[in-house]
Amino acid sequence: MYLPPIGDTALAPNASSGFNLSAAINSEPVSTASAILLTYHGYARTGSLFWALVWGALGKWKPIYAVPVAVAQGLGHKKACP
Repeated sequence: MYLPPIGDTALAPNASSGFNLSAAINSEPVSTASAILLTYHGYARTGSLFWALVWGALGKWKPIYAVPVAVAQGLGHKKACP
């Protein structure tokens, strides 16, 4: 049986076996699409460029947390006034 040198995971037999959901969610295309969508959400919800940029940054850096929050808020619906 062949064992790769220590630290060389590129040649390991099971190094990439199957689909990695965490890697897919944190991939560059998903985070870019999330940033675009959440920038729209932030602007449509508040009408403020500041909050649009904050939501866009959250979508780029933490899409796994920001997208469900935006969907729960109505994804682009105006913020209800008290």
